[in-house]
Amino acid sequence: MSGFGGAFAAAMVGVVFVVAMSSMASMTVSYMGLYQKLETARGHVLIEINGGRVSPGGSDILVNMTLLAGSDPMGIRDISRSDVFIAYSSGGELIFERAEYGENWTILAVTIEGQPELVNPFRGSSGMWDPGETLELSVSPSMPVDAGSPWLFRIATPSGNVYSMSFGG
Repeated sequence: MSGFGGAFAAAMVGVVFVVAMSSMASMTVSYMGLYQKLETARGHVLIEINGGRVSPGGSDILVNMTLLAGSDPMGIRDISRSDVFIAYSSGGELIFERAEYGENWTILAVTIEGQPELVNPFRGSSGMWDPGETLELSVSPSMPVDAGSPWLFRIATPSGNVYSMSFGG
């Protein structure tokens, strides 16, 4: 009987080993698939920062960004989850800030070739930013921006893409 018990135990160990290795292989394949999807998603959002200016008195920074052709449309919820950073001088002191959507930065207008957008317009918390459309953002710094001094705008999208441009100076 001990021969049968030993064979049975060896068979059970073998089955457990095969199941464990199969699970590891399955998790590795799933992880690689997810990684490839994330890498592919990063390439679908291409933004060009077209320009920026500081309002008189330095109380607002205005930035124009265009979603380039070939990009996937972005919903207002995705845009609002983007991280916006600014760096500027105020009173001769260099300041770095992260702006919160709705509190420190908002979308003022959405246009296409200078005309109001017509496809998937923004209405409250719905709408899409479609390729070819330009967003005008208003960012409110905590301190007034020094006139004529250089400043930096940076945005990081939820897909992990980061775009930045410096102005002035």
